Amino acid sequence: MGITSLTSTGIKDFFVQRVTAVIIAIYFSYVIIKVLSLSYVGDLNVDTWHALFIGGSVVSFFKIATLMAYLAVFLHAWVGIWIICGDYIKNAWVSSTIMLTFIIGYVGCFFWLFVILFFY
Repeated sequence: MGITSLTSTGIKDFFVQRVTAVIIAIYFSYVIIKVLSLSYVGDLNVDTWHALFIGGSVVSFFKIATLMAYLAVFLHAWVGIWIICGDYIKNAWVSSTIMLTFIIGYVGCFFWLFVILFFY
C-alpha cells in the first residue's frame, strides 16, 4: 500500500489532511458568509450567484477558490480512502478497486466542475 500513499509517510499524510481541512473550512465559511450577507440584503438570486462566479473576468477569485477547495477535498478524501483501504480492507484487489473507483469518480467530477466554471 505504500505506493498509493500521497506522500509516502504517515506524518506528511496527517499534515496534508489537516491543511486541506483548514482550506475546506475557510472556503465553506466564506460561502456561508456570502450567502447570509446576500440573503440579509435580499439579493440572493441566480443573477447575483452567477455574478459571484463571473467577477468581471474569465478567471475570478471565486472560480479559483472553488477549484482549490475541490482539490483540497480530493486530497483530504484520498488520504482517508488510503488509510481505510490500508487498515481495514486486507484484500488487495478490493482495495485497489475502491481506490481506482474513487480516482475515476473524482477526476470525472473535476473535469465536470472545470467545464461548469469556465465554459458556462
